Order: sequence, then structure tokens, then C-alpha cells
Amino acid sequence: MILRDSVDQSIQVKVERIKSKLLLLKDDQDSILLDLIISYFSIIKLETIEQRTRNDAINRAYKLSTYFEKVLHDISIFSVHIKLETNNAVDISVLTKESTQHKRCLKAVQDNVSATTLSKLGSEGVHVLKVFKIQHTYLSCDLQVHLNNINWSFAIHGLLAHEPPAVAI
Repeated sequence: MILRDSVDQSIQVKVERIKSKLLLLKDDQDSILLDLIISYFSIIKLETIEQRTRNDAINRAYKLSTYFEKVLHDISIFSVHIKLETNNAVDISVLTKESTQHKRCLKAVQDNVSATTLSKLGSEGVHVLKVFKIQHTYLSCDLQVHLNNINWSFAIHGLLAHEPPAVAI
């Protein structure tokens, strides 16, 4: 019986040692698991911030395009109205990107935008979305006649540009 008691005690000691090692391993595993969970949630937080930034940019672009579409719609309605009111004397048209007048207008915008305006715009710069040509037959003819009377040897071709106000976002 003494032998059995000593074996039992020896087994008991070994079991206690194994239990303590298992508890240490469990603590190590808990700390490893905690580190993994913290890393996982910090990655999720960064991805959420990046996604919000992308969503904000998409939202801003959508608002700007909606504003731009509304402006184009308003201009087309105004163009039809002014044509009817002036018996086709005034015409508002959109210039194609391939036209020389469109290219001249882009160059004029680039050449004439002040450094102060560019610094306010930041890295965005100036983007010309559309170029409109306003043609007033009577006014153009009268202006040309007047310029001919003062020995002006050049024809007048006017290009107008509109810079829309910042869209509230």
C-alpha cells in the first residue's frame, strides 16, 4: 500500500506540474489571442476610415455632377427661351472639345487664372467642364461696324467662361 501511495503521490505531483504548465500555456494563448483580436480590430478600423474617405469622395463627385447636370439643364432651357424671345438673334451653344474655340478658351483659362486662385484651389486646379458660345447676331454686327469706323482691323470673337460656385458638401 505504501508503494501505491507513493506512486499516487508521484502521479499527483506530475499531474499538478502538467496542470500548471497547461495554465501557463493557456495564459500565453490568451495573450496571443488578445493580440490577434486587437490587431484584427485595428485593421478593421483603418479599412473603415479608408472606406469612409472613398465614400465621401464619391458623394462629393455625385453632388458636383448633379449640380453640373442641373446647370446644363438650366442653360439649355434659357437658350431655348432666349432664342424664342430674340427671334433667333441670340444663340447659346456648347462647343465641342475638338473645336478651335474650345481649345482657345482652355488656353485662356490656363493663362489667366491667377496664382492666388490656384493656391485657393489646391491640388485640384481648374477643370473646364464645358465651354459655351453666346452669339448675338445684331450686337456682333453693330460692334464690328463700330470697330470698322475707328479703323479697327480685327474681327471680334468672344468666348465666355463660367466658374461655378463651390458646391456645399
